[in-house]
Amino acid sequence: MRVFFFSGIIICCAAVFILTGCQSDKAQNNKTGAAAGDSAEAKVFSSKTIKGDQKVKFKSPNYAKIKLELVSPKRLYYAGQTAKLVYKLSNRGRKKLTLLEWRRNEVDNVALYYHIYDPKLKRFDPKKWKCIRTPDKERSQLNALSLNPGNSVLINVELPFIEKIKPEYVSTEGIKFYIVCTLTMDSVKAHSRPEVITVRRKINKKVKVREFRF
Repeated sequence: MRVFFFSGIIICCAAVFILTGCQSDKAQNNKTGAAAGDSAEAKVFSSKTIKGDQKVKFKSPNYAKIKLELVSPKRLYYAGQTAKLVYKLSNRGRKKLTLLEWRRNEVDNVALYYHIYDPKLKRFDPKKWKCIRTPDKERSQLNALSLNPGNSVLINVELPFIEKIKPEYVSTEGIKFYIVCTLTMDSVKAHSRPEVITVRRKINKKVKVREFRF
C-alpha cells in the first residue's frame, strides 16, 4: 500500500510539473507573439510614413503657428535665364512643431502660383493662377521635420516659366508677375503674401516686341 501511495504522489507531482511547464511555455509564446505583433505593426506604420506614393491622413496639430515668407531680396529677372526664389517656413509658436507630412526635398512641400500683374487683382485665387509644383508621383519620401520655437527651414523654388520667356516678348518696361507660395501639406496650411517680380530682356539692342500672352 505504501508503494502505491508514494507512486501516486510521484505521478501527481509529475503531472503538476508538466501542466505548469506547458502554461509557462504558452504564456511565454503569447508574450513573444504579442511582441512580434507590435513589431510588425510598427513596421507597417513606418512604411506608411516613409513611402511617398501612399495616401496617409495626418492629424493637424492645433497648436501649430507657422509663417511662410519670401526672404530672397531679388525681384528683377531676365527673360530666358534661370531664376529662383528662397522662402522661409518658421515656427512662430511656443511649442516644438513636428511635421510628419514633410518631404525629404524641401521644394516638394510647396507649390508656387504666379499671375500676370494686374492692379485690379485684389485676392489670391489658386484656381485662376498658374501653378508650379512637383507631380505627386515624383515627390520625394516623407521625412518628418521638427522645428523648435523660432526655428525655420529655407526652401529654394525655381521659376522655369521665366527661362521659357523669349526676349522678343518683353518690352523695355518688362513684365510683372504676382508670386504666391503655398504649402502642399494637408495637416497644416500656410501661404506667403503676394509679391511682385519683374522680368526684363537683357539685350539692349532694339528688337521687335511681340505681344506676351499669359
